[in-house]
Amino acid sequence: IQTVAARIGVSVYCIGKVLGAFLSSFLSCVCSMTISVEILHLFLPLATDETAIGLDGSPFITLIASGNYPEYFTIFIFLMGLWCGIYGVIVLCTSVYVINAYVCIAAAVVGTYGITVLLNILNVGVACRPSSWFKCSMSPFSDKWTFLSCLFLTLASVFILMVVFRRKVNLRLRNE
Repeated sequence: IQTVAARIGVSVYCIGKVLGAFLSSFLSCVCSMTISVEILHLFLPLATDETAIGLDGSPFITLIASGNYPEYFTIFIFLMGLWCGIYGVIVLCTSVYVINAYVCIAAAVVGTYGITVLLNILNVGVACRPSSWFKCSMSPFSDKWTFLSCLFLTLASVFILMVVFRRKVNLRLRNE
């Protein structure tokens, strides 16, 4: 860290690491899901009229109901990519505090489980949970506001995590 930060500066180093973590997680999710959907589409239809009935009340269901299956899957895969990008940055932030890679990955999974348990204890409805918005399973908002909320939450989360990451990098450079 000291060598790289001395050459390019701490801010550029941190921004590069956060962007790298986000984009690699985003792209790995988007590419793998796109390939999976395309391979499945060779053997099965993307959706049927019954699919819209089974997903009643879900965000972007109007796209399936109107037969715009590729648009639905594009939005779904994009939002899941954002969700995975947030996970990538969480793991990056954890890696500054913990050296063990397995603990870093487990922290994201355990943290998500902990948040789910907390939301269950607080009796927060599934439609009000951001994970449901990103997974296109439920949302209290319209399609447009669900999409915009996911974008805003992604930007806010990545910014907050970048501040946390930068703070720890600064402390590490000062050997504290």
